[in-house]
Amino acid sequence: MSTGNTIELQNNSFDNLMINSNGNFVFTIPIQDLNTYYVSIFQQPKIQQFCIVENGEGIIMGKDYNSVNVICKDDLIFNNSFDL
Repeated sequence: MSTGNTIELQNNSFDNLMINSNGNFVFTIPIQDLNTYYVSIFQQPKIQQFCIVENGEGIIMGKDYNSVNVICKDDLIFNNSFDL
């Protein structure tokens, strides 16, 4: 994520988490064993980036799950040039 940017993640449609730096993150509401998690982007960064969640859903199976990735790329408005 670019310096100065903020993204808001959401888990299971109710547990929101603001992130403003790269690295590990932990949601505030624990999920009990054998329950599902679904991590999504609630609000994209405001500064020219677009983010996606990778490995964002599954079932907790007896231990913390630490393979959810948030990948942010620069948001390109035009990728190719064109002539009028």
